[in-house]
Amino acid sequence: MAPILRGSHEAPGELEIAPAMFGMVPHWADHKLARQTYNARTETVARKPSFRSAWKRKQFCIIPAANFFEPNYETGKPLRWRIERTDGGPVAIARIWEYRPGISCCRSRC
Repeated sequence: MAPILRGSHEAPGELEIAPAMFGMVPHWADHKLARQTYNARTETVARKPSFRSAWKRKQFCIIPAANFFEPNYETGKPLRWRIERTDGGPVAIARIWEYRPGISCCRSRC
């Protein structure tokens, strides 16, 4: 669990902090799908079943982080590269989120 910053349901125009879990897992899918739904691509986010509902409802959020990791394939193998600010400050990662019934938190694509 980690915090996300999103628009408030109770006070439109305001922001709220909510707990979330990493990975978009639609209500119709098993939790194991989370590892396959890390990245929503701009060109397909509105059409993919895992992301389209959250996209259509404009469920956008910001995730505060110290850093994040992405694979680098320069050597032909996926090597984890840490991405962070040079001044050591926090980064803000733009994401979409989804609510999964039966779980009292948001799912972030995150």
